[in-house]
Amino acid sequence: MCLALVHAQSPDWLWAQRAGGVDSEEALATATDADGNVLIAGYFKSANTTFGTTTLTHQAYEDVFLTKYDGAGNVLWARAATGNWYDEAFGVATDADGNAIVVGFFSSDTLHLGASSIVNAGSGFNGFVAKYAPNGNLLWARAFGGSLLDHCYAVTTDAAGNIYVTGDFTSTNITFAGTTLVPTQFGEAVLLKYDAGGNEQWAATATGDYHNEGTSVATDASGNVIMGGNFHSSVLDLGGTTLTNAGDVDGFFARYSAAGTLQWARQVGDLGSESITGVSTDASGNIGVAGYYASDALTIGTTTLDNATGGEETFIAKFDAAGSPLWAVTAAGGGNQARGIAADGNNDFVVTGFFESDALTFGAIDASPADYAMDVFVVKCNGGGAFQWATTAGSDGQDKAYGIATDAAGGIFVSGWFSGTDITFGATTLTNVPGSDDLFVAKLDGTTGIAESAASAGPVLYPNPATTQCTLRLPGGATTGTFTLHDALGRTVAALPITGALPVIDLGPVAPGAYAFTLTTDAGRTAGRVVIAR
Repeated sequence: MCLALVHAQSPDWLWAQRAGGVDSEEALATATDADGNVLIAGYFKSANTTFGTTTLTHQAYEDVFLTKYDGAGNVLWARAATGNWYDEAFGVATDADGNAIVVGFFSSDTLHLGASSIVNAGSGFNGFVAKYAPNGNLLWARAFGGSLLDHCYAVTTDAAGNIYVTGDFTSTNITFAGTTLVPTQFGEAVLLKYDAGGNEQWAATATGDYHNEGTSVATDASGNVIMGGNFHSSVLDLGGTTLTNAGDVDGFFARYSAAGTLQWARQVGDLGSESITGVSTDASGNIGVAGYYASDALTIGTTTLDNATGGEETFIAKFDAAGSPLWAVTAAGGGNQARGIAADGNNDFVVTGFFESDALTFGAIDASPADYAMDVFVVKCNGGGAFQWATTAGSDGQDKAYGIATDAAGGIFVSGWFSGTDITFGATTLTNVPGSDDLFVAKLDGTTGIAESAASAGPVLYPNPATTQCTLRLPGGATTGTFTLHDALGRTVAALPITGALPVIDLGPVAPGAYAFTLTTDAGRTAGRVVIAR
């Protein structure tokens, strides 16, 4: 493994895949597992939608799909959840065992998940949570809701396999884990915890005098859970802590312990409308927040982000584990929205979304498209808030990205949908079935744009792949430091003090797989990847 200085440059698109028929298919969420596979979820409306050799049959209006690809873009399996009305998946996550958890909502009387089914408690929307084994077999499914409008929008897991779901509810007859959930007005944000077996653990709410929703959720290495969302209410009550709306719509995010105790809450807002669409955590417990704002200016900490166009502008911000702001940055160009954020193995953040402008810049990086349309963007910020690179993809129609995830080898996966005739990802062109939206999933080589230290020429970790141990070559004459391993979800697997110019690392207790590592010494910080194979 050689670590060298990499200049800020757009990474290469490695592959892209599509699926769709004469009606609409949209991918709305993305997740990766520890083996480098990628899962996407959303909905399909065409009579038959084919993923690889698997064809999913549509039942009515909109149906749920969940599809798993390997790291090279080959379809491993695809599953559908169908009913007699509108059913959509909005979130997907994996756990340490490679199981997949998908969440969304359904208005069908009954949602059929293969041979199993769950029943709607009313005539409106209910949320759902379903867990699948690595081979695609359904393990269990649960409904969440009552007689009115209740949704699940996002999901994550912790190291123990517990499942956290966020969304909103308006029903007055919901009991979860023995607690009755009480909405005050037009819909409230909710955070739910299930154990690995689908048993209800606890629920937390954020309520007010108007509509509030949870849009995103993440866990950190200490087992805390962060819910992100938006509130229209004049005051948002998170159970003892309140946030006061600064304008029309404000974003909020709040951290809870694994037991459901609120630790703190923060808001992002100004006189106009602001939305938080994604939260993510790095290995140190810092929190990346992404979304968009329409106010003339948005102040986060001591940083004020201007809005020169009067339209919607992306914001990306980083907060420490106590919720204190560290930095905030914005895009320029107008009509752009960040829709997803993910941390990588270097504690940097990658963000995806879409823009409708003939100009798009991230700091000094010009990502303006050759042709004006609504296109997809992906951008990377390092841990200090500096833009590293930005890239775009698009067609002659509307193209939107909603999901983003990273793997331990530096891959970045993006999913969404496109309505133009052809959408181009580098050297790959996907052709739409005429008539409507087709979904896409694409992979970027994130290692292209990683700015790593040049303090050491030559290998710093060998052998690679390793079996039970490896040797480090410390850079810059250093003899002490810290070696940290991170899994595909960015969680810390091991953090070891090291001494000597050529320390030997014991990898015996670490499960086989691909990992990111960071090496911190007096000479600086280097980062890379190691594969453990036995």
